[in-house]
Parts: sequence; structure tokens; C-alpha cells
Amino acid sequence: MSDYLSGILLNKTLKVNDLFSQKSNYIVTVFAKYLIYMRIFLKLSYKYLFSHLFSHYMSKQMYRLKMTTFKDRVLSLWPDKTVAKISEMIGISHMGLSRVFREGTLPKADTLLNIHNQSGCDLKWLMTGEGSPYLNMPNENEKSEQVIEIKQKNNSLNTQDINDVCGNPVNIEDFVFVPRYDIQASAGNGYLNACDKIKCTMAFRKAWVEDSLNVNPNDLVVISVKGDSMEGVLNERDVILVDKAQNQPGNGLYVVRIGNDLIVKRIQSLPGGKLLVTSANEAYAPFELDLAQDYNDISIIGKVLWFGRSI
Repeated sequence: MSDYLSGILLNKTLKVNDLFSQKSNYIVTVFAKYLIYMRIFLKLSYKYLFSHLFSHYMSKQMYRLKMTTFKDRVLSLWPDKTVAKISEMIGISHMGLSRVFREGTLPKADTLLNIHNQSGCDLKWLMTGEGSPYLNMPNENEKSEQVIEIKQKNNSLNTQDINDVCGNPVNIEDFVFVPRYDIQASAGNGYLNACDKIKCTMAFRKAWVEDSLNVNPNDLVVISVKGDSMEGVLNERDVILVDKAQNQPGNGLYVVRIGNDLIVKRIQSLPGGKLLVTSANEAYAPFELDLAQDYNDISIIGKVLWFGRSI
């Protein structure tokens, strides 16, 4: 009897041990899988976190780099607007704003204040790129100090940093800068112009332009002359100052587009909407243009106000 009971107890013990062994193996397997999954999760999390932080860091660095110029700061204030629209909003000509962007300088104090008033940006950030674009609006005293700082900076640019060849200070506010385009108006049989890029800018006294010529500086361009039909009046390689606002038929020297050609000639208005086109060189015969019939092929670009020549 005792042997029978002992056998039963032994059998039960073996089954319990076997069951415990199976559960132990299962727990070990599950735990091993858990460790593997945790390792994968931590590895992926670390990789994602590092990538995210690195991307965020690089984005901040790139943002700072992009804000290093005055042009970048202004364009960032109105990313959906063109330079022409921005110039209209802040009260400066398109050509003037483009020149500021191209030369990497600051505009006048009034223009900086207009940008601040239109966008609400911080004046110090606008001028230097330091700090944040938008801060709490300054009180009147702080704003006055910023205005004084801007004007002092502009005065420094206008008088201290720019000198003539003798070292005398020059105030750039006394001048207007007219773009010289890389095109030629033919003083011959017409010269095809395929390029309208700005070659450089030429400085003219503002008082002379506004008082003596009595024209708007924003309407002026400079181009060069090619050909000999106006020899004696305008020679080849002369540069001419053209007022684009005077683009209606009149009497004098004008730049005229005929088809794809630009010519500079002396024109005279005739009855019936016609123009008499003459040259200074007698080798070139005069001819007439009928603006009524050839309206799409003919246009008056502007009147010649001044020329420059190398001896």
C-alpha cells in the first residue's frame, strides 16, 4: 500500500516539476522576446530622437543663415508678395528697393520705419538680424531711441563711409542712381536687342535731375548708342539718358522701337498721327512712320535728355 502511495506521489511530483519546467521555459522565452523588442524600440527611438533633434538644430542654423542679409529679412516678412508689391507697401520705388537688395545696404530711416509699421517687426532685428523678428511693441521712448539709432546709422552710411577720390565725405542722398541697361539703340539701320540686363548704375545729381531736367528719377534709364546715322550729334558708344515717361509723339531725339529693333533718331510729329524720322548723317534718308496703321509694331520708348562720350 505504501509503495502504491509512494508511486502516486512520485508521479504527481514529476508532473508538477514538468509543468513548472514548461512554465519556466515559457516565461524565459517571453522575457527574451521582451528584451529583444525593447532593444529594437530603444534603438529606433534613439535614432528618431537624434534625427529629430539634429534636423531641428540644422533648421535653426539654416534659418539664422537665411536671415543674415537685409533682403532676406524683408522678404521673410512677406513671403507671398513680390518685390514690386513690397516696395509699393513701404513707400519706395521698385528700382530703389532692388538697388538696396543688390548692394546689401540699408535704406533710409523713413523706409525702415515704414517696414516696421507695416509688418510690426522689431527694428533692431530688421537692421542687424539680431534677436527675434517680432517682439513686444516698444513704448514711445524705446521707439524714439530706435528712430534716433536708425537715423544715426544712416547718417554714418551717408557721410562717413562714402568719400570722393580726394577723401571728402559724400552724401549719397544728393544723388540718384540710374540703371544702365546692357542694350543698344541703333543710330543706323536698327540693332536687335536680345538682352535687357542691368550692366551697372550711373549717379546723377538729384538737384539737376529734379530741378533742371524736371523729371522723375524713377523714369530714367541709360543705354548706349550703336551706328553712325546720328554722327555729329550722337556717336557710336555714346551713352544716353532716356526719360521713359515721355513716350508720346513729340519733337526731338527719341528712342523708338520698330519691331524688335531700337533706334535713336530725331523725330517730328506730322498731321494724321505720322512721324517724320530723320538722321544727322545725310547718307541715311528720312522716312515716315504711321502710328495709326503700325501701332503694334512701333512704340516710343522715351526722349533723350543727355548723352555722355569718351574722348
